[in-house]
Amino acid sequence: MRVTGDGGGGRPGQGFSGGDRATDFRRSHRVGQIVRGVALRTEPNQTGQAALPHLANFSWLRIDGHELLANVGRNVATGEILILRIDALEPDIILRELRGDSAAGVALSRLVPTFRATRDRFEALLCGLPDWPDALLAVSAHGRQACFNEMLQADMSLLETYLGVLELETALDVHLTSAHVAPHGAALPEASDGQTLRFAYRPWLLPGFRQCELLTSTATGPLDYPSAMRETRLSFDCPGLGQGELRLLRKHPQAGFRIGLAAPKAAQALSSSLQACAEALAQHVPADFLGVFRLSGPTGLAALLDADTPITYGRRI
Repeated sequence: MRVTGDGGGGRPGQGFSGGDRATDFRRSHRVGQIVRGVALRTEPNQTGQAALPHLANFSWLRIDGHELLANVGRNVATGEILILRIDALEPDIILRELRGDSAAGVALSRLVPTFRATRDRFEALLCGLPDWPDALLAVSAHGRQACFNEMLQADMSLLETYLGVLELETALDVHLTSAHVAPHGAALPEASDGQTLRFAYRPWLLPGFRQCELLTSTATGPLDYPSAMRETRLSFDCPGLGQGELRLLRKHPQAGFRIGLAAPKAAQALSSSLQACAEALAQHVPADFLGVFRLSGPTGLAALLDADTPITYGRRI
């Protein structure tokens, strides 16, 4: 799809010829990058005028904070998420929507190990910093992402490695959002009507922990209504205590969470950190602690690769 000018004056085939929107987008993106776009609205016809053929299927999209007018080529609903690849930035901004198999990209069984190897290299660099994790622990849970970003900006090698992690994180998210199929061929429950599965890597949520992987199942709706049922599973590795998982179920205005550990007796030592993390994931809704359970299988991305691990997001915690 071709991005056009700043409004209703666009013409078929006209590229984004200039302006702050185009300049800012070009500076912060590169060809081949995969991005998410949210449909804000369809370009309306002028009141009282006949339909304008050249505005057919044109919609305003928000991509990484930039609002762009693009010829999507189909009708899109307000709030719909589009997975896009940047095919060109000059002379025109050209985006290609990835759908179905094309969005899935390489097999999940190949993508996950690549992500984890890159993530492990990043975390090795991160753990080598003299102020990690103390700098993040010294601020509130709400200020940790900003503190984390400052650490990245201060170390170019760390930043470059992290950008590689983010690219693979996006590819995984695209795969799960679009394909909804585990590599062993079993359809995930999240693929049922009204459900989506998302993936994210959030190292600042639990400073000092490793492998913080988020899998979130959300009941979809226009603009992701706050009343939607959402389950989030945050898997992690805690040095000295091993693998763990926080399972949060949220439906505004209520939220509750459980803690899964290979050694449940260690839950007391982690309760304060995980309580704060749960409330941050619940978007500041008070989260009730619902108990501890013993982990009996792989967590996070590893669970998606294990044919024997049932995936039951959004059903029970």
